[in-house]
Amino acid sequence: MRTDIYEKVSLFKMEKIKPNYKEISRRFDCDARTVKRYYEGGIKERKKQIKPSKLDDYKDVIESKLDLGVSAMAIYKFIQKDGYQGRYTILREYAKKLKMEKTKRATVRVETNPGLSAQVDWKEDFSIHTKGGERITFQIFLMVLG
Repeated sequence: MRTDIYEKVSLFKMEKIKPNYKEISRRFDCDARTVKRYYEGGIKERKKQIKPSKLDDYKDVIESKLDLGVSAMAIYKFIQKDGYQGRYTILREYAKKLKMEKTKRATVRVETNPGLSAQVDWKEDFSIHTKGGERITFQIFLMVLG
């Protein structure tokens, strides 16, 4: 597909002038019949065939299992017993895409004025050992004001 020839010929078409095919063919180093074909027919776009995905019947199951934290391989084996005929890589790429969308939505940051919110962490039975070998156990409470 020579877009340079098509662009030149389309200018002639817009002006409703019949081009000199031989002259254009010499300029673009192609056959005069090629120029004529572009002028008379234009570019015909190929229709892309839309095939249904092998995952279409299982997308609800896959999404529900991913929400539970199940691995892609476990989901693959589960739906394979149910009659899935596709490959593991198709499922893995679909699961990866869903996980990426989920993590993008999950990283929403909430900003508030100082003192209006707090984040609290609690750690129970935290143990450390001193140089003398004595074990000290304690609780940790951490509060960060936002």
